Amino acid sequence: MLPAALVSLALSIGPGPLHAPVPPATAYPLSPPPVVDAAAWKAWSVTANAEIGSLNADRQRPLASLTKLLTAILVVENASLLDSSTISATAAAAPLGYIGQPAIRRGEVWLVGQLLEMMMVQSSNDASVALAEHISGSVGAFVQLMNQRAAEIGMNDSRFRNPNGLDAVGHYSSANDIIRLGLEALKHPEVLAVVRVRQVSFAIGGRQVKITATNRDLGVYPEFLGLRTGDTLMAGQTLLAYVEAPRGDILAVVLGSTDRRKASRALLAWASQALGPRDYLLAPATQSAAGDTLPDWYHTRLEAALAPLPTGDPTPGRASPLTDALDARINELMPGVLGGGR
Repeated sequence: MLPAALVSLALSIGPGPLHAPVPPATAYPLSPPPVVDAAAWKAWSVTANAEIGSLNADRQRPLASLTKLLTAILVVENASLLDSSTISATAAAAPLGYIGQPAIRRGEVWLVGQLLEMMMVQSSNDASVALAEHISGSVGAFVQLMNQRAAEIGMNDSRFRNPNGLDAVGHYSSANDIIRLGLEALKHPEVLAVVRVRQVSFAIGGRQVKITATNRDLGVYPEFLGLRTGDTLMAGQTLLAYVEAPRGDILAVVLGSTDRRKASRALLAWASQALGPRDYLLAPATQSAAGDTLPDWYHTRLEAALAPLPTGDPTPGRASPLTDALDARINELMPGVLGGGR
């Protein structure tokens, strides 16, 4: 990459004159995070394994049906999608998410894979309960499994009280934790397959059940591949989105919105422009005094660009006698790179 190569060249030649032109960073577009309709949000570069930007990301909030992503992970980890499951009275009595939503019925026999599609495609609360009972025997036992698995994932700001995300006291998460949940979901091909389904139908007990995805951006937003929507009175609208962008894969979550699609689209458009030439060019500034001239919000993005890819060597590098000279050279170069004087 040219900008990174130029910076490396500048550092390698020491305090002497720079023999290669340094393009001003102002030649590349730069914009702050958009102001979006969300109480909390976070954008994460899956490729760089680093944060791009966030707002109130550690604030605990209701998460609505984003809960079902953890339920789905536990299903594919603990059951076969070809297992049969008989619907209990408890599962059949679970509240529907919206008027006219297809329901499962007591005594019907469904495949686990079909219930998983019901839950993830049309956000079925009753299918969530049926799956919880199939895995653990009861909703209470499954909730214990949920909290145990969440702790293993590192979701330390989260607590679950049910498998579907219906409003309940003590049922909450944070934008930070939901990104962790999304990263865990990306490890499960069965989950990734079902979150991309736009429409599916089942023949169950002599009736035809047809469902359509609650995630309206599937097939609409370029490179949009799921993951999960949510909407309750306490949580507002929520959305965890996953896209494969040209500059790397991105996860973005919005919580407490009244227009999750608009908020997510704005964040994804902004995040997909991150980690470009300007970011990599200016990344060394975060480790020098020149970084003080950059906006606070931009430091997070630069730190993401600076994040090294895993090398397999756990031993950190040690400072060399050239460290001070390199820092001085960065400070000397930054005014020109920024496109002006100090």
